[in-house]
Amino acid sequence: MAGNWERLLALDDELIRLFNLFRRIEFTLRRTRARYGLKDNAVLKDRHKGERCFIVGNGPSINSQDLTLLKDETTFFCNFFFKHPRIREIRPSYYAVADGKLATGEWDISILEEIRESCPDVTLFLSATFQDNPRFAPYLNTESVFWLYVDQL
Repeated sequence: MAGNWERLLALDDELIRLFNLFRRIEFTLRRTRARYGLKDNAVLKDRHKGERCFIVGNGPSINSQDLTLLKDETTFFCNFFFKHPRIREIRPSYYAVADGKLATGEWDISILEEIRESCPDVTLFLSATFQDNPRFAPYLNTESVFWLYVDQL
């Protein structure tokens, strides 16, 4: 039985590897990395080298945490954290919104402006696949917006 489980795990790993390979090939064939501005992300390399950072998710457990302790730290937040009542005090360093719901309109694009109003000094990360969507045109050449290839498992 253990041998079957190990084979199943190995198959799962291989399927994920193939999926990720396919996505990279698809991305390369559809668009060039330069067009998506991924090369611009090089300015971020080593920006916080040697510093600690905190990556905070959106689970309900954050409601019981005193996140103001992170206000002077390098922090990464995502999606709907901008609705947190103390976001202006916490002052996120980086903010990622890469869910496809933003591109499809399921999430209103106005959340990006709400994030920028709540966190005026934040560096924003968006999915590179959003760049073809006209709704994201105002963010294409914005200094504080970086584009990420996030469609991998």
